[in-house]
Amino acid sequence: MMMTWMDYNRIGLARSESGDYERAIDDYTQALNLNPEVWCLYYNRASARCRLGDYEGAVDDYTQAIRLNPEDEISYIRRGYARMQLGDYEGAINDNAQRRY
Repeated sequence: MMMTWMDYNRIGLARSESGDYERAIDDYTQALNLNPEVWCLYYNRASARCRLGDYEGAVDDYTQAIRLNPEDEISYIRRGYARMQLGDYEGAINDNAQRRY
């Protein structure tokens, strides 16, 4: 049976929940290979990357999530956190300013 992007996403979520972030990233990447226009796949992969300290990769993925779904405030907040970890305080402030409260 052929796996869909949704299957890979579900497996990635389960692996993230269990703390297996490296394999979760692989699953999200497989899902993105099948459907690169699903914003939550970038968001999920970015979250796993943050857990591993890959803040540059996380910023890239959150940026893609925002490109596909600019109304998602949480992606801005999380990207701001990743930018702060990289020392990009101006970028973090700009992302935080996207909040609508």
